[in-house]
Amino acid sequence: MAVQLGYRILIVDDDQPIRNVLRIVLEKAGYAVVEANDGQEALAKLEEEDCDLVVSDILMPNIDGYRLCHEMRKHARFGSIPLIFYTGIFTSISDEEMAASLGADKYLRKPAVPAEILRAIGELVGKKRPARSIHSQADGPEFAQKYSAALIRKLEEKNEELSARTRELEASHREIRIMASNLESAREKEALRISREIHDELGQSLTAIAIDVACLQQDVAGTRPSARKTRVENRLEAMSALLAETTRRVQKIASDLRPPILDDLGLSSTLEWLAQDFAGRTGIDCFWRARIETRRLDPQKATATYRIFREVLTNVARHARATRVEMSLAVVDGKLVLETVDNGIGFDAAKGQDRESIGLMGMRERALIVGGEVEIASAPGHGAEVRVRIPLREGEL
Repeated sequence: MAVQLGYRILIVDDDQPIRNVLRIVLEKAGYAVVEANDGQEALAKLEEEDCDLVVSDILMPNIDGYRLCHEMRKHARFGSIPLIFYTGIFTSISDEEMAASLGADKYLRKPAVPAEILRAIGELVGKKRPARSIHSQADGPEFAQKYSAALIRKLEEKNEELSARTRELEASHREIRIMASNLESAREKEALRISREIHDELGQSLTAIAIDVACLQQDVAGTRPSARKTRVENRLEAMSALLAETTRRVQKIASDLRPPILDDLGLSSTLEWLAQDFAGRTGIDCFWRARIETRRLDPQKATATYRIFREVLTNVARHARATRVEMSLAVVDGKLVLETVDNGIGFDAAKGQDRESIGLMGMRERALIVGGEVEIASAPGHGAEVRVRIPLREGEL
């Protein structure tokens, strides 16, 4: 197709990327390009500049493509300018018939290949369309009825499409939550298994070695004094201290993986023990309140609440610079509610802080897995409040 230079094409579309692609295609073919974001802006451009052809979308804000075509055909100066509709929403036969009744010259559906677009433009550009007497039907009640019906139909179709996509997203989110729940459950079971093996196997071995070292110390103590005896006693004492420290660390690792007290005494007692341990290690005053029995709580919910509580205390120790933390566990409106309030430096809860964001996100994910939620309220200089809500089944507590 031979391209005649000097023609100016007006592109009308509220989608900037679409306009960018059309501009590249048309300018490469030798056309000058003018752009408008909607029909209202397009009419203003037509008043300001001489355009030889219009390529327009239909669904746009302010003045849409149908109304643009209608207004163009009524205008004395640019009523004969060819117009091509290029749309991805209005694609039915009735939509095309509506466009033709308004005076559109061609109808392209997105996405069209560049060759198709250029061919359509080449067939029309530079050829003024003959004047038509379409004003009577375009201005009458029949046109208004068809115009409104077309818009309503497309809005209903778009709404149904959005509803379908929303349902798909909700189904995907449910599947993801189920998968995450199963993964978390499997991870906790594996942690429990490793914790028990560490406690039973490694712990017993360390205990046996400690007994042997103690026996050797007794045997050496009964021998005659000598420099060699002193050296042996010193080494045995060092070995005994090392064994004691190793045993303590093994117990801590096993407890971090899965605290035995969580299974033995339940969530409430475990959190109280954790608060007391935290106070002893950090020197921060901790005040715990709980008047509920949690022995029958679902293990996955108990573990999630324990992990979240531990993360909260970790954040307080690392970042809050607090001297006091108030903690409570209660049942409110059928939900297990864990609250912590500190008097630390606080932070912007809306923005979060880089060093805390991963931990905060992890808390929310743990709560979401068991159907719960985490609310965080804080402001610089005003401490922080964390509230965890976990839904309960009837008879769970």
